[in-house]
Amino acid sequence: MESIRGSTAQGLVPLSNVVSVQPSPGVDTLRRINGSPTERIRAQVVEGVIPDNVVAELKSWLDTQDFDPRVDIQFRGANEEQEESIAFVSVAFLLSLLLMFV
Repeated sequence: MESIRGSTAQGLVPLSNVVSVQPSPGVDTLRRINGSPTERIRAQVVEGVIPDNVVAELKSWLDTQDFDPRVDIQFRGANEEQEESIAFVSVAFLLSLLLMFV
């Protein structure tokens, strides 16, 4: 908490000056998809930031990490829809070339 600072009229102040963090037991549900435990991480897009650039940056960072090989990381949402659209357009383009050849 010492490294997180908030902006005030007097300048940056460590968040620990105004907030105390104490661990407490909580109940979390274990979600499974196709029998595999799943954790979803969601994020909002900041105005002025291109999500594709952030996803590419995250993927390159993930490639440098040493995760357990059983861990499968997938990007979903708009990224998933964009990949499906690109796949469809690619197939449609190849089919159109094939039809022109015939």
